[in-house]
Amino acid sequence: MKTINYLSNNINKIGDTSSVVLFQLKKDGIVEKFSDLVAKVNIADMRGNFLFSVNSVIDKSNVASLSFNQEPLSRLTEDSYLMEVEVPLLDGTISKYPSDGYGTITVTKSLNNREGDLIPLITFENTLQAVEDKVNTYLQTVAKGVQGERGEQGYSGLVSNKAQFTDYNDVAQHMDTYAGNWFTDNTTIANAPEDMAYSNIQIISGNAPTIGRIVIHNQFNNHFWLGSVFDGKIQSWAQINNQFEQGNGAVKDNEVNYDATILEIETDKAIYKPSDVVNFSVSVKGNKGKLKVTYYNRGNIVTTTFVAYETNVAQWSWRLPDGDKEQYLIKVENITNKHDETDYIGINVASNNKYFPIMGFLGDYNNFNPLEQKKIMDNLKRHHINYVQYYDYFHDHDRPVWVGDHGEVAEFWDDLARRHSRRDVIQEYISLGKKYGMLNMAYGLINGVSFNEEKDGFTKEMFLFNHAGGNMADIAVNPLKPWGRYDIYLANFLKNSYKTLAFSRMDDVFGALGFDGWHIDTLGAPGDKYEANGNIIKNDYFSSVGYPSFINDARNHFGNKRMSFNAVGMFGQENVVKTDVDFIYSELWPQTGTPTYKDLVHDAIMQLQYDDEKSLIIPAYMNKEHDWANDSDKSFNTPSVVIIDNLIMATGATHLELGEHMLCSEYFPNHTAYMKDDLKEYIRKQYDFMVAYHKMLDIRNFTDNTTIQNYDVAKNDFDSNKLTVIEKTSDSFCVASIVNTKGLNGNDWRDDDKKRQYAEPVRNVKFGFGSIPVRQAYYATVEDPEPKKVTLDSTGSFVIDTVDKYVLVWCEKY
Repeated sequence: MKTINYLSNNINKIGDTSSVVLFQLKKDGIVEKFSDLVAKVNIADMRGNFLFSVNSVIDKSNVASLSFNQEPLSRLTEDSYLMEVEVPLLDGTISKYPSDGYGTITVTKSLNNREGDLIPLITFENTLQAVEDKVNTYLQTVAKGVQGERGEQGYSGLVSNKAQFTDYNDVAQHMDTYAGNWFTDNTTIANAPEDMAYSNIQIISGNAPTIGRIVIHNQFNNHFWLGSVFDGKIQSWAQINNQFEQGNGAVKDNEVNYDATILEIETDKAIYKPSDVVNFSVSVKGNKGKLKVTYYNRGNIVTTTFVAYETNVAQWSWRLPDGDKEQYLIKVENITNKHDETDYIGINVASNNKYFPIMGFLGDYNNFNPLEQKKIMDNLKRHHINYVQYYDYFHDHDRPVWVGDHGEVAEFWDDLARRHSRRDVIQEYISLGKKYGMLNMAYGLINGVSFNEEKDGFTKEMFLFNHAGGNMADIAVNPLKPWGRYDIYLANFLKNSYKTLAFSRMDDVFGALGFDGWHIDTLGAPGDKYEANGNIIKNDYFSSVGYPSFINDARNHFGNKRMSFNAVGMFGQENVVKTDVDFIYSELWPQTGTPTYKDLVHDAIMQLQYDDEKSLIIPAYMNKEHDWANDSDKSFNTPSVVIIDNLIMATGATHLELGEHMLCSEYFPNHTAYMKDDLKEYIRKQYDFMVAYHKMLDIRNFTDNTTIQNYDVAKNDFDSNKLTVIEKTSDSFCVASIVNTKGLNGNDWRDDDKKRQYAEPVRNVKFGFGSIPVRQAYYATVEDPEPKKVTLDSTGSFVIDTVDKYVLVWCEKY
């Protein structure tokens, strides 16, 4: 490990040109012998945007110095800055310090308020506006002009030459060299945002040779692309509208509406793969304005895009960076002549959905209405749901779909509850799910049979019995009549003969409907049962041997089909998690040992620690036992849902709750309760927040480093008289979720009486990182998710003005 060891104060006041920062470079704790070498010190802002480099001579004592008397250090404004040291070695290689993260220097104000002037000149954010004006001028000129002869001239009389470059990555490193107007003639430039041969290009250099914008007009499809360049790299490509083009919805002066209200932000998928193009659509009340779009990766700005619009909908695209298992927060500011408004959306990026699974459900398949079905799936997409559980889509548990001798599949059937189902409805949902990047999971009980007879492929040995003797009338049963068409009799899922039959029936399902995987349900701990030959099967044997055996055999049979498994009440979970399921899934019930908030927090943390990679999904049914029949208010109690969702999110798990409606029962089609508008709004924001900060929320190392000095805290625990703090630490971050539970009027998480109220907001919370080596600290809330950089005092603490419902605090570590 290579580190920077400061020998002096690394803080300086503006205008103090006498200060010198002294430091040594170490490797594995030993001072490097670099005497008489000249090191290069790179300085960047706290977002990682490069500013400049200065030289530093390493003396005979192997001490390097950084003097604030030299330009441009003397011109830095009040802020903290990142520092990285490069040492040229005698063999021609470069050694960089530190190997993990960066060093820092800090500039503070002096009393005479003298300000430095360097940063406003060259930071990326301040470059954007000047470059944007050039881009708009270019688009305006392009749109109004007439195309000249290819090879001689670009649009609108702009003098252009045939491109003298072959790779946009090379252009990004030499923006000043290639600044100007170019065209391509049946030639493809490497690292373009899409395939294009004939194109017009304008390269706009910023205040440094490696800063600016690249604007491309693809002549074949009339797409306009905007590339943001900083530090010699294309930070992103964004497809932009040429809103100045005549006939493209431009509004007349007397029809202009400057209302900046943002109605909706949408993307085209629930989840993306690295380097995918994200297509955004923003609906607004007005019809003329400009969007400023800022793309965050936790505390860092990736890039910023400006999108002009003259309709009620603004659309643009952004090509994602190539990082896997990443998430982004997109801030959209709608700027008009009347006022501004801001909203946000999260972006989930993973090459495999199982890296961050968020599950929703469907339960009604009777009405073939593509528009209504799309509306339902669009809502799931908006909440980033990437696994959909198709609850009770089938006819019978033991034969989900009927397939004829010639492969013909039934078009209609009745489900367990005698509800009508249609194949085309299910297939329409599956088609939409695949389009949105979701995985469609066929729900099915591990061992459900609709009869207690030897027929349709079933033999006596395939059943479980309550007593020895093998009496067919004594088959274990989950009684559902008269509500259901049949009672569910229990098969012996340990038997290979049953597994062979069950897997063949699922083959029919996959062939007929095209599901992506199987969500295997259970009925919880079955108790001791007997085989047909009288052998007893102990309760624990079902979980220790039966569950993993069934899953492993299913994996071997179905190959690359996805699988998930409901270990009800955590029964057998420690064995299930060792199998090849996509994630951990467990219904938590008061009657199986999880009645309180404290129990739920403990159970979630325990399950997350079973595996370093698998995520946890918790189906937890809010207000379930409420007396709905005698309550005229059929809405969920908003505080109870918000509190449990914040606690689940804080642990790193997700809550299965959304489908055609919000779940209030383990029978998913039950739509007794509805969500009020305040709950819908908070849930949308919370899912965006959960996505944007998932990498930190998903850390599994639960620790006790941070402090809150002026309030009592339940650390990685729950106490209704204290603030709940779920803290985690990794090599890069220390993260604390502060959930306001101080003074809650109850401890039962399900809140069957619908009496739960929010805790009163807590003020002036002094939060400290203890002995954690903090490089930079931030906080954010669900309501205001933009990361806020904070300055710590000498004790490593800062004050949070208000903890209302939930606050996420984190630091990047040295």
